[in-house]
Amino acid sequence: MRFGPPVARHCLPPSSAPHQPDSRSRRRLAAGTAGLAVLLAAAPAGAQVFELDATASTKLEAQDNVLRLPDGVEPGGDRSKSDFSHTYGLDVNGAANFGLQRLFVDGSVERTMYVENDLLDRTNSSVEGGLEWSVTTACNGVVKAGYSERQTDLSELLEIVSNTQTTTSFRAEAGCRIAAYYRPEVAVFARKTENELESRALADVEERGITGRFLYVRPEFSAAGVEVTYTQREYPNRARVDPSFTDDVTQIDTKLLLRRRLTGKAEAEFGVGASQLGGAIDAGPYVIYNAQLTWDITPILAMTANVGRAVSGSDVVVSDLRVDHFGIIDLTYTLSPKVDLTGEIAYFDRTYENYSPVVGDRTDQALELELGAGWEAYDNIRLFAEYGYKTQDSNIERAQFDAHRVTTGLAISF
Repeated sequence: MRFGPPVARHCLPPSSAPHQPDSRSRRRLAAGTAGLAVLLAAAPAGAQVFELDATASTKLEAQDNVLRLPDGVEPGGDRSKSDFSHTYGLDVNGAANFGLQRLFVDGSVERTMYVENDLLDRTNSSVEGGLEWSVTTACNGVVKAGYSERQTDLSELLEIVSNTQTTTSFRAEAGCRIAAYYRPEVAVFARKTENELESRALADVEERGITGRFLYVRPEFSAAGVEVTYTQREYPNRARVDPSFTDDVTQIDTKLLLRRRLTGKAEAEFGVGASQLGGAIDAGPYVIYNAQLTWDITPILAMTANVGRAVSGSDVVVSDLRVDHFGIIDLTYTLSPKVDLTGEIAYFDRTYENYSPVVGDRTDQALELELGAGWEAYDNIRLFAEYGYKTQDSNIERAQFDAHRVTTGLAISF
């Protein structure tokens, strides 16, 4: 769980003129999709038939603060603080297995239209495909690439504007078990994020890196090990504003890892370490950590809890870096094979370091609550309803808000 007919369009203000990202991302996506099709066509004769699942959905949503405005602040003009929206979408998942190999592709597209604030009408889409490979039962990995487009959250933008953010990504992982209990792993990754608005182009980011991990794995102990990640990050548009800015940032994260099965129904994962930044940003070391508990409390009640602290680059707000503290609890209650209830409560404490010369750091604290219910009315038709609430405090007055939403819809699988 995460977060009527259109009328005349609003014009974007001059400061929000579109920033046009290059077309290489789309060409890479097309090439990757074509390559996946070639791999599927060339699969051995013994391969399973390519299996495809699809789900079409539609939902109606009411929000009392769709523009994420502080209490007592009205949007002005013909915009409305509260609004109704209609969303329809399609999710597609496909896979083919041959021997120890598995080819897969997952995609989704979602169109949302607002009754009053049609400036925010948007299409969110994503696609990811790749290969899960195995040489033997001891050596395996995955190679995958993805592309997505989404409307960025107004609570981050602090503007009533439409900003489409595109992201392309690539990741390749490999690992082998050696000497019975030891498993070295390596992963390389790359990501490129671009914002449509010229006012957000300064937050465009390109990053690439490598992760090395060495694990000691035993069935009765689960796993323990160490992980080191080196990331190089560039902000390609910032030097145009400040010629003295060096857009090359390096980050080294080092973690100790532990995964432990507590009982037959519960498993815990821990990671703790430090993050050091260099290059254009000389900062740290920052303490970083994460902990996750997965627990099947009863046959019908399951819980997942996460807490952590992470350091990363910001891809929406212009700042040196972003430091996140978070705590999330998810619950799933299965009333029957056809009816389930879900709940989530999450707390985030986020700092954007060097947000502006006037403010300095920007700090946001947010609390989110999500409640949902689903009913499988027929074998392929699911009805659902959701309630969401988010409240955010900040040292930036414009970033303070409360928002409620109610959603109802249906999904059809075929």
